[in-house]
Amino acid sequence: MAVNENAFLTDEQIMALQSKTSGRGIYKQMLSDFDGLGVRGVNVRAQWPHLMNSDKLDENGAVKPKTAQTLKQGFDTAKGSKNALPAFKTIDVIADGDNVFLIRNSEAPAAPAEAEVAAV
Repeated sequence: MAVNENAFLTDEQIMALQSKTSGRGIYKQMLSDFDGLGVRGVNVRAQWPHLMNSDKLDENGAVKPKTAQTLKQGFDTAKGSKNALPAFKTIDVIADGDNVFLIRNSEAPAAPAEAEVAAV
């Protein structure tokens, strides 16, 4: 059987297809993963770069990354869903430019005691 090289998929095409299938539930999974990391904050694009592509291609056929607004909306929707974990309520989703950050708001450091402030 002859090999048809036109049938082969590029990495960009594969990522575009995978991003279409992982949309639902992927935000809940990332929130759950973040909750288990035990850190106060994370840059979403840096932590999960393989999940940041949209199903859209640019004029050169390369996969476009998801916009910060799309990512924020996905996380906010996951946090507000009826079967969201209670821990999700303690996570703030912040979009800043092209980046999106997850920040745990329940573990903010306590204000220093008055005696500690006076000693400084």
